Formats: sequence, C-alpha cells, structure tokens
Amino acid sequence: MFTIRRMGCDDGHYSNFKINRPQGYDCRLILYIKTKARFVINGEEILTQPKTFIMFEKFSPHYYSALNDKYVNDWIQADCAADQYGELCGRPILIGDRINIEAYMHLIGDAFIRGVPKAASMLLDAILTEIAEISKSTVNKGLHCRELIELRKEIYSDPCKSRSIKSMAKQLHISEAYFQELYKNTFNVSVGADIIAARIDAAKAMLLDSDLSAAEIGYRCGYSNPECFSKQFSKFTGLPPIKWRVKNKKMIMKISCNSR
Repeated sequence: MFTIRRMGCDDGHYSNFKINRPQGYDCRLILYIKTKARFVINGEEILTQPKTFIMFEKFSPHYYSALNDKYVNDWIQADCAADQYGELCGRPILIGDRINIEAYMHLIGDAFIRGVPKAASMLLDAILTEIAEISKSTVNKGLHCRELIELRKEIYSDPCKSRSIKSMAKQLHISEAYFQELYKNTFNVSVGADIIAARIDAAKAMLLDSDLSAAEIGYRCGYSNPECFSKQFSKFTGLPPIKWRVKNKKMIMKISCNSR
C-alpha cells in the first residue's frame, strides 16, 4: 500500500522551470507530465511528450525542466514497499489516451484532501496497476510502431547514412535502452544488426548491377575499411564480395538461359 505525503494537480510553471535535486526525495515521486519536457536520467537526456508518466525511486536524482514552453504536471510524493511497482521506476512511459490519468489524479486528490488515505492509496494502486499492464503488453510495444516503421524505412532506403542509437532514440523521444528494446520486440532483430543487414543488401545490389570494386562498394555502403566490409559481408553471405558476385552472376545467367 502507498501512503501519500503530498500531492498536487495541474501545477503550472513558466518556460524557465527547472528541477535539480541530486539526492531526490526520501520517498517516491510520481509525475504525470501534461506538456513537453526534458529529463536527464542516468546521464541521458530524454525529451518527453504530453501525457507521459514517470516514477522516481526514493533518493534517485530528479533532473527535469520545461521544453520551450510552460511546464504542467500532476505529482505525488508517497511512501511504499521498496519493491512495489519498482519496474516502473526511472523510465518515462507515454500513456496517451489509453488511461484517464487526470480523472484518477483528481479522485486521489479529493480523497487525500478529505482525509481518506486508504481510498487515495487504493486509487493510486489502481493507476499503477493499469500502467504496469500497459508497459508489459504488446499495446505498449506498438505505441511507437508507426515511428519505428518509418525509421526502418529510412534505414533501408539510405543504409549508408551514419546513425547512432542515441540519435535514433532521441528521434522517438525515448531512452536508448527502451528504444533498443522496442526495436527488437517490433522487428525481431536488433537495430544494429538491421543496419548491417540493410548495408549488405545494398552491397549485393551494387555487386550485381555494377563493376565497381569491393572496396568502392564497401565505401558507398558506409564502410571506411575494406577489410571490415569484406569480413562482415562474408559473415552474412558465406562468401567474400567478389566471389559472391561471380557466383550469383553465373546463377542469374544460367536461369536466364534456361528460361529461353
């Protein structure tokens, strides 16, 4: 059970709003952010969208601020068992319209003000139960599905472009670890392996459609080191680039002759 110490609803601040608490609180801090915001978690900057939930474990640092405009949130400071909903701590979860958190918060606030702590605690538990289900469900994995699909299209349409986990996660406004988890769960392949696969596919097309050297093709596919390209290509296809070209061009010619 949770014991609520303090709380507030619809707290608004100007665009220069900034929180810097290196030691956090000696209790959990629960936020429901209603505007865009900037968080720093484990040294990583994360930009969050409106209708985002985050819960901080006690004594964990709080670093967050407004993003370009005013900052508005609902907040709760509460005591609880150390392991209760611990899996939700330390990562922003975009709720969107799937749970009416605002309605819950106002009901909790009403019970808290009227001095009915048990009712307030039960309502808070209900919120966190729903959020925990969302964070584990395939629905949450599909939350960024459209953005992930568009990102994957970009990777395969321009495989030579230099990309980092940090920049791609920032593009989706989520943490690097969460981005990698979502990508793997959505496409059943890690983002790093998918980028390599896209580059190898592009290299195959160039090997068949041009007489460029393996080194030049590797360079055009984002490899500055020809040996690294050849090694990675061999790992994926079983053959070095030029041997793969010879084998597959012969196969194409054979198929073409047999079809006449």
